[in-house]
Amino acid sequence: MKETATSCTFVGAPIFTIMFASAFTVPGGNNGRTGIPMFLNKKIFMVFIVSDAISLSSSTTSVLMFLGILTSRYAEDDFLKALPTKMIIRLSTLFFSIAAMMFPLLVEMFISTYGSGIFDRKVKQWA
Repeated sequence: MKETATSCTFVGAPIFTIMFASAFTVPGGNNGRTGIPMFLNKKIFMVFIVSDAISLSSSTTSVLMFLGILTSRYAEDDFLKALPTKMIIRLSTLFFSIAAMMFPLLVEMFISTYGSGIFDRKVKQWA
């Protein structure tokens, strides 16, 4: 249990670091005069911001909760209900943070794979 919590803490910490960094370095950069992000009006940018916030908060929660497992007491009764329940909840939050981190990439891959490609476009014939 302790080794699993340690390993998951080491997985959650880089996710937190990456999501924290990507929250402040937005894609496309900022407008030089106003400081507003360039792609603020694009829908995919809002998907990026929301998924980044979800991943950041769930990875933070996951790391803190795994640290709670590492510092909790270990009695025989804890291994029956309390620690497995804690581990399931913590692993779920870690998985959710990974999924939220990959969500914009998944959307882009889905659109590029199943959306209209460059060969399926309706074009006007030249006169």
